[in-house]
Amino acid sequence: MAKRSVQSRYFSDSYSQARTRFANMALAKGLTVDSYTFKGTGSEGEKLTMDTIEWGDPASDNVLFIVSGTHGVEGFAGSACQLALLDQVDTLALSNCRIVLIHAVNPFGFSFLRRTNENNVDINRNFSALTNLPGTDNTQEHAIIRQLRKTSNGYQMVKLYLMLVWQIINGHRAAMQSLITAGQYGNERDLFFGGTHESASAAFWHELLGKYKSSRLYLMDIHTGLGKHGQAHVLSEAKESSSAYQDNQLYFKDCNLVHTAHDASLSARLTGTLSSQLPEPDNAITLEYGTFGGLTVLGALAIENYHYWHNRNSRQHHRARRHLKAIFNPASPKWQETVLESFWEILARQVQLIHAQHQ
Repeated sequence: MAKRSVQSRYFSDSYSQARTRFANMALAKGLTVDSYTFKGTGSEGEKLTMDTIEWGDPASDNVLFIVSGTHGVEGFAGSACQLALLDQVDTLALSNCRIVLIHAVNPFGFSFLRRTNENNVDINRNFSALTNLPGTDNTQEHAIIRQLRKTSNGYQMVKLYLMLVWQIINGHRAAMQSLITAGQYGNERDLFFGGTHESASAAFWHELLGKYKSSRLYLMDIHTGLGKHGQAHVLSEAKESSSAYQDNQLYFKDCNLVHTAHDASLSARLTGTLSSQLPEPDNAITLEYGTFGGLTVLGALAIENYHYWHNRNSRQHHRARRHLKAIFNPASPKWQETVLESFWEILARQVQLIHAQHQ
């Protein structure tokens, strides 16, 4: 029971509760919260804000950003990790390093239990050059994309599964993964839409990076959904020829490390990510916690997206939203315990890596 009680202090039931806990924890620790306010209000009428806290060695040029809620509804685990870290901030010895917590990069999605923002923009696909973007050629559109678009119930989801399984059996898993998830810029109502303009979240990220003139910026972006249930993976876009690749091999080799530049087993190689805006993008990692498997996650996303566009705020849509939250934020105490334990381990390794590079 003690473990569940500890976890309940960190895993929130809503964006509103998570944000309040974040602010209150900072106040209790004597830390300052800087907030970036978005237009509109949340599902409970609350303000929508992205909040940041910084501490550590103020003279250091080594800055580690720890981010939650890039994909809205995935933010519950990231917020819990940030709260756990704040709770122990007095015990952390940070020499030659600063940590910046960024809570709820996509507060709309976090509050309304969507992966995307109010314009259906996937924030982690929104940083591509937003000019001369490819349109959608429906004559060349894959049947999988058309099926994703009309997946509104269990029957349509089974049909989607069968189509995807057939593609996987025929050796097209990597191609399907890239087709569906790498990012598209032609249809604003489809999944993984990267947008055609800079989102408010992207504008804030650029503004925040501008405050840190150092070239030694690091990123840990926390996500959920991909991979085996309860298992943490460290994803990196570092190329094999880079020094960051070798450092990752040294410090994260026992943390289910995946280099997406040449390994598509867990994720397609993405475009327009938060990490792409760092002075050295290879200094970024994504911390991904597995929940219920790729097909289940994709089906839940497709159903919620259908009802968002066709039956918004209906009973079916509310049910789809609640299901999406359960998919990305399992209520299992064991899963939550694993998230927090692995976060501490990977954070310790990340800080060790930073110190080793800049002794």
